[in-house]
Amino acid sequence: MDLLEAIKSASEQRGLILNTRKTRVMIVDAGRNNTDANFSLEGDLIEEVESFEFLGSIINTKSDCTKEIKRRLTIARGVVSNLTKLWKSKLPPSLKVRLLKSTAFAVASYGSESWTMKLSDKKRYLLNCGAINES
Repeated sequence: MDLLEAIKSASEQRGLILNTRKTRVMIVDAGRNNTDANFSLEGDLIEEVESFEFLGSIINTKSDCTKEIKRRLTIARGVVSNLTKLWKSKLPPSLKVRLLKSTAFAVASYGSESWTMKLSDKKRYLLNCGAINES
């Protein structure tokens, strides 16, 4: 029994139905060159994808997080620019820093626990978030 059949069987035992039209497969292997793998379930060919979004984070076959990091930083910049009125207000600077950390930094670092960072990614992240986040 192959993996997809085992998943289908286990799902059915728990009352779940595996929809082959919505199911996608992704093999995560940075050194993988062979893309000729075919996956099928009950005669239906299952599409293999290079990347997908899962719980708000983009995952790809090469475990490269550069695009995800750039995307998160762009979203965080949007959060900061949406709070322009707040930044121009007469609130104490310490409160502004706390608001920045709880909004923009939370958005920027969402999913960061699973990131595999290159040195360039780390520098980009620290340049955008590190200075204030460390304090």
